[in-house]
Amino acid sequence: MAAPLIALTMSAAGHDSLTIGLNAAVYALAILGVGPFVPRLIQHIGAVPAMLAGLLLAAAAFGAFPFLPHLGAWFALRVALGVGGALDWIIGETWINSLATSDRRGRVIALYATLWAAGGASGPGLLTVVGADGAAPFLVGGGLLLFACLPVLAAGRLAPAMTSTVSPAAVLRILARAPAIAAAALFAGIGEATVFGLLPVWGLAAGLDAASALLAISVFAAGSILLQMPIGWLADHVERRSLLAGLTLVTILAVLALPAAVSWLPALLVVVFVWGGTVAGYYTVGLVMLGDRGAAGGLAGANAAFIMAYTVGMAVGPAAGGGALRAWSPHGLTAALLAASLMFLWIFLRRAPAPVVMTGTGP
Repeated sequence: MAAPLIALTMSAAGHDSLTIGLNAAVYALAILGVGPFVPRLIQHIGAVPAMLAGLLLAAAAFGAFPFLPHLGAWFALRVALGVGGALDWIIGETWINSLATSDRRGRVIALYATLWAAGGASGPGLLTVVGADGAAPFLVGGGLLLFACLPVLAAGRLAPAMTSTVSPAAVLRILARAPAIAAAALFAGIGEATVFGLLPVWGLAAGLDAASALLAISVFAAGSILLQMPIGWLADHVERRSLLAGLTLVTILAVLALPAAVSWLPALLVVVFVWGGTVAGYYTVGLVMLGDRGAAGGLAGANAAFIMAYTVGMAVGPAAGGGALRAWSPHGLTAALLAASLMFLWIFLRRAPAPVVMTGTGP
């Protein structure tokens, strides 16, 4: 809800696309900046207070947007949204992952991923109900964030211990010991951001009309929601790193099929539906593998690094894909995605996660 609403508000205020894009970028930069420090914050004030602080900060920042109609304030509020979002994202995933047992972790994480994707998809729909003008949508969004404090308070006594002495520098080194997990997060960010940002542009360049291009995006999102539970079940029954390789093979086939499928819309929709499931599946399976590697304290730092890798992918993917599409339209985008898929397939096949258990301590 926040991303399209803020973009529309800034556009209505007369700001150009570059300014709007930079404002969106500072959200990602805020996540990257605060991520390494979240484990230490949990150590000092506790997981539940830190999560509540993140929700309150995000609610206040989001609700303040229409009342501070100045460009500098909007950049500062976007940073605050990123900081609050990072706290809730990292702590929430650590909480879920640490409580899931190994034999059911795939399905538990898949349920979380399904709800996460469904929530993201419902945001634009909510805007069609409350509108995108004035203060109302910002206040509704802020109110929803405040409402989210209630289940956190209700379940606070169930929160696992997340004590961690992992330093910010150690957070940045964690996933170097598990390159397949880092690659899963990075590739999920690349795939999701590139497809949502550029698939409509690619579709128009390849001969689709605007309605068909937007329909393809909606079907991609549906795949990312509906296919996570089957992928989670597979994660509980097959070797997980092999599953990542399998998802990548399906992704490669989907990307190779795009140029031919674009000439027949039903075929294209089948391809992007499956593709949506595999791209979101990288995040699901990567998070499951992360949970296999240690206790909650160590997971807090590892989850911060995982989310940072995903965020880097979200920044790099659209930039590289957009450049490739401009250089060789419309085939540049599929060529870039194919090259990335082959690189990640090599990682998943050649590099196993290092057998290191995360204990929550570090230099």
